[in-house]
Amino acid sequence: EGFQLAIFHLSMTIAKRESGKRSLIAMASYRSGEKLYSELYEKTSLYNHRTVQPEAFIMKPNHVPDEFLNREFLWNKMELSEKSANAQICRELNIALPIELTNDDQKLLLKDFVNDNFVNDGMIADVAIHRDDENNPHAHIMLTMREVDTEGNILNKRKRIPKLNEQGEQIYNEKGQR
Repeated sequence: EGFQLAIFHLSMTIAKRESGKRSLIAMASYRSGEKLYSELYEKTSLYNHRTVQPEAFIMKPNHVPDEFLNREFLWNKMELSEKSANAQICRELNIALPIELTNDDQKLLLKDFVNDNFVNDGMIADVAIHRDDENNPHAHIMLTMREVDTEGNILNKRKRIPKLNEQGEQIYNEKGQR
């Protein structure tokens, strides 16, 4: 008689601290539904208002120590590594999941996507699947801005590497930007 076609949605933003007002711990708590304590703000966040609790998990590169699988540890380390009052503190994606798939298949599809596009590039991903509305299953993916080495040290953000021409001079685009 009729059929539904999956609707695609993906948006990405970069969360900024915004003069000390934005907390990674509060963001992670809201998305995961977990009670988390912020060392930076000395405050506990808990957002457990949902009737359907999120399915949340963390994915990391193999070389990153397992302690980074602990949400509170992960985001406290990342938050404390950012010194600027208006620092970029994480990337976040919001992705619609196909309602035609089972919950397990949605999760498998999401894990493959996150692994292929982010974890393999050195990022740690905190994934929370929200199924409050059966017609709008979606995932929030918080991604680290800094890499972590094998010892658990937070590394500096990658600097942009300028593209050079054959003469070793900086290349500019048609708008005059590097």
